[in-house]
Amino acid sequence: MLPKEKRLQGAMEYLMTYGWAILVIAVVLGVLYQLGVFNPATFSPKATSGSCSVFKNVNQYGIQASLKGICSGLPPQFVGRFSGSGFAQVPANSLVTGNTFTLSMWLNMGTFQTSCRSIIGKTNSAGWLLYMNQGCVSGPVSASKIAYKYVDSVGVTHDALGTANTFPTGAWINYLLSVNSTTITSYVNGKADRQITAQNTPALNTNLFYIGNGDSAFNGSIADVQLYNISLTSSQAQGLYLGGIGGPPEQLQNLIGWWPLNGDTKDYSGNNNNAAPMNGMSYYTTWSAGYTPP
Repeated sequence: MLPKEKRLQGAMEYLMTYGWAILVIAVVLGVLYQLGVFNPATFSPKATSGSCSVFKNVNQYGIQASLKGICSGLPPQFVGRFSGSGFAQVPANSLVTGNTFTLSMWLNMGTFQTSCRSIIGKTNSAGWLLYMNQGCVSGPVSASKIAYKYVDSVGVTHDALGTANTFPTGAWINYLLSVNSTTITSYVNGKADRQITAQNTPALNTNLFYIGNGDSAFNGSIADVQLYNISLTSSQAQGLYLGGIGGPPEQLQNLIGWWPLNGDTKDYSGNNNNAAPMNGMSYYTTWSAGYTPP
């Protein structure tokens, strides 16, 4: 049997010889994990652009709506990438919203925002907007939280609602805003985040609808944007989250816009509210880092 000193010397020589290789392997595995290589969404089948859509038929019984295509909640091939300049724009007057609506989307801020960044909304004098508040607004909406801003029916602007928690850097969340004439409620990953009493009601408007822009440009990723003309319930908000980033809408008859951003800016709600990519908006294929399937 080798003396203790010899065994220790052999162990040290082994570590000095192979330790660097172990360190390199650990670093590589860490990088691959951060890139989402080990995420189940990376290996699962991907939905192509337009593989699921809503078919609407207006007849004597009203609006009949149904899903068509492959609508099993497969993760998308692409998500919308917004790098501080590009955005998607829906034509004016095609989306009319007032004091009752719901907006749902999957959102990844990417790297930490260093200034105020508009995420999505209908801007100008009578609009509403979601934005990332990075110290640009004081008061009830503190820094690094998603905030909802709107102009009410008498022309007063409200920075009304901020998320209860700060936005997680580099992680995907499902964010849903449900608005009616009395309350404004935000949901994060299917759970009620904050609720406030509406201060007057948001003004009826036909302003341009922007994804990834407003009064500034967003820097991050957005997917599966859905806009309804009703205020969805808490159970419906949870259903949208549980459907995942490739999930279909929850209330088809009241869906007025659905932009998966899976390689294009088309509207798959059956209402033809197609958006136009502007200023070099692009798409991610390696988007799954930071995404945890529900």
